[in-house]
Amino acid sequence: MKKRLMYLISILLMVLLMSGNVLATNDIFYDSEISGDKDSTVFVAGDLVLGDAVVKGILFSAGNTLLVNGSSDYAMLAGNEVNVQGTIVNDVLAAGRTVNIQHIAKVQRDVFAVGQKVFITGEVGRNVNAAGSLVFIDGTIKGDVHVSAGEIQVGENAKIEGNFYYNADAVIDAPGEILNHAQTYESVNYVVNGSSANTILDTFLDGLFKFLGGLIIVLLLYFLTNLWEKVDVVYEEQGFSKYLKSFVLGLLPLIIMPILAAVLMIVRGGFYLGTVTLFLYFIVILISDIFMEFFIGRWVSRKLLKRPVCYWLELVIGILVWTAIGMIPVLDIIVYILAAPLGFGVVLSLLGKKKKIKSEKTLEKISEEKSRLEDW
Repeated sequence: MKKRLMYLISILLMVLLMSGNVLATNDIFYDSEISGDKDSTVFVAGDLVLGDAVVKGILFSAGNTLLVNGSSDYAMLAGNEVNVQGTIVNDVLAAGRTVNIQHIAKVQRDVFAVGQKVFITGEVGRNVNAAGSLVFIDGTIKGDVHVSAGEIQVGENAKIEGNFYYNADAVIDAPGEILNHAQTYESVNYVVNGSSANTILDTFLDGLFKFLGGLIIVLLLYFLTNLWEKVDVVYEEQGFSKYLKSFVLGLLPLIIMPILAAVLMIVRGGFYLGTVTLFLYFIVILISDIFMEFFIGRWVSRKLLKRPVCYWLELVIGILVWTAIGMIPVLDIIVYILAAPLGFGVVLSLLGKKKKIKSEKTLEKISEEKSRLEDW
């Protein structure tokens, strides 16, 4: 299952890379609703998301309730309730509390679905990979079905042309014809120092939600602010020394701020200031990853792939790489240790840059005023 998931992610990344030039020049962000024909990858977000468009690319959608009625080459969907009623030409990756591939939906290749409850009653051209507390299948599956769930239900209308695999400890209700040909596998948990390590599925779920969470944050910053342009200007064409300087610059406040917060909180009248200081400290710690993701994505896109500047594409690449690194033991700890001081340093560098620009503008104004006085 892990190989198939990585295969899907690889395909999506290749499509992103091949469509980069087009994406950079088209409107790709939509609020809550999308319709018509779209010749590029698009992002749709909102509380209630309605997707009626024909998307010739990847449909990225996130929200509370998603209703996908149109068609797209690929779909990556995340929400509380995810409903697919349209056509997905290739693969769909859906994650949510409830994922519903409805009876009128048609997915021409693979379905990857993760949720508390997963319902697949539509038509799937190849394989289904589903995980959840409850997985219900009552559609036509032309390939294999791989299920990991606490409870599995297979309806009377289900047609599975390939093999059916499910975890042996699941509670299953299925027609005898399907159940007799099904194959089970054992759920394996390795015990390390008395604690249960994550299964492959757990690891994938952690990575998936980290990716989606990071994607939403960086794209909101991209869409609502000019943060990435500012970071790019400060670090444009800079060598290793600039990053090292930011790392060292951020290391000092990283050590001092929690100590300062603790001192303030025990000093009379300083509790609230100490709390705010500690709050800001944790905020910077949390967002420090996004700068590493941007730097990684920028380097991969511009240096390795020789692509023109496209901030959102670089961010997606960076998050993919960062998420993959986070799944590697030991290496993940090392990069996170490096990310925190660098994040602090980037924030301080941006503040310093702003002050520098402001001072230059002030000097220009003073010079202009002097010229006016001399002329007068």
